[in-house]
Amino acid sequence: MDSPSYSHVLVIDDADSTRAVLCDMLKEIGFAECVEACDGQEALQKLTQSSVQLIVCDNVMERMSGLEFLRELRASPEQCHIPVLFVSAVGAVSTVEDAMQ
Repeated sequence: MDSPSYSHVLVIDDADSTRAVLCDMLKEIGFAECVEACDGQEALQKLTQSSVQLIVCDNVMERMSGLEFLRELRASPEQCHIPVLFVSAVGAVSTVEDAMQ
């Protein structure tokens, strides 16, 4: 298996255990560094401190949801290019449509 083209990943989820599992899996397949955040607000702060190349983001979180985070990210000229893998246990079509926009 080839190494991923992304070496630094930001995992955003309010569940500590989910973040730990995702980071372990990402490191196992070759990602060099996994930065963790418990919600969108913390993630925005961590983005200014790290060279993140990929974001894995939950949607349902307190303080700032994944969708709110995604809107903030896409509004930032410095960070709008970062690809996001948006994950959620809630499969509402409207949420998917909002995220894609």
